[in-house]
Amino acid sequence: MYSTTQLKISGQSKEKNDLLIDSILTTLGLEKVKNIRCGNLSGGQRKRLSIALELIDDPPILFLDEPTTGLDSSSSNQCVQMLKTLAERGRTIVCTIHQPSASMYHLFSHVYIMAKGKCVYQGAPENTVPYLALHGYICPKYHNPADFLLEVTSDASTQDIDKFAIAATETNWRSSINSENDKVSEKEVDIKRQSDSYDYPDVDRSKRPQSQWKVFKVLLKKQFIHQYRDWTVAKLKLVVHFLVGIFLGVTFQNCGNDASKTLQNFSFFITGVVYLCYTSLMPAALRFPQELKIIKKEHFNRWYKLRTFYAAFLAADLPMQVIVFYRQIIVTAIF
Repeated sequence: MYSTTQLKISGQSKEKNDLLIDSILTTLGLEKVKNIRCGNLSGGQRKRLSIALELIDDPPILFLDEPTTGLDSSSSNQCVQMLKTLAERGRTIVCTIHQPSASMYHLFSHVYIMAKGKCVYQGAPENTVPYLALHGYICPKYHNPADFLLEVTSDASTQDIDKFAIAATETNWRSSINSENDKVSEKEVDIKRQSDSYDYPDVDRSKRPQSQWKVFKVLLKKQFIHQYRDWTVAKLKLVVHFLVGIFLGVTFQNCGNDASKTLQNFSFFITGVVYLCYTSLMPAALRFPQELKIIKKEHFNRWYKLRTFYAAFLAADLPMQVIVFYRQIIVTAIF
């Protein structure tokens, strides 16, 4: 969270960034797990954390693609309830969702249901049953309206889908069924009251572009932290370079003192250079596919440029490359 705040907000002190992070985590119910690593969070907590990262620069509109996918019913309800709380504070939230439960379905203020690429209903969730009744489909008692509408549209013919699509564009049925228009003013008053009562931190979340040098330092620090937490690759490098140094030293032993062994000396030089080049490139080649999804998301959100990320990655890996390089030379020279 702190690294993301540094990337997205410019010119803020650490104290103000901490205040902003604490307020967002409290809003999303993550204040008790703020010191836990992301890998140890539950699925629902990870979903809320991804939303928290997008709330740092206070966007007026949020687009979420299936925020409840992979979550159990309890975590899904908590996630949607949290989104509803954010929406009630004056933020527009648009999300896609599949097969919501009845309780979750009624948490939305406005739904837009599609079937075969066409809109078959749009309006308040509580008006789904009266809408279907107008078209001859009676929803059974205690049945989920969302499931029933999906069942009707999935079994309906193309002509029935077209009828639903035409009815969804008309507004004459809404005035006799729902009272959305009567609730607009009351909802605006509630939003205004809740926004005024919420204690927003006094920080400047402006859209000023970050300098690439500052972004580079933030990314470099993240790379060092990543390497510090996982020493597996570093240990493998040290062991492999040590063994390869012994192998090269034994294979080309005393070749440098014999002028008649020019070909062997040249082979040793080429082997050492090619080996060091490939071992320097392979960590990046193996790691980038694992982080490609995250890199694409963060780059698409304009947190940083790809060249800045790549420069930070190479700079963080440079000390280890220097260490293993000289270690291999020393071991080879000894043998």
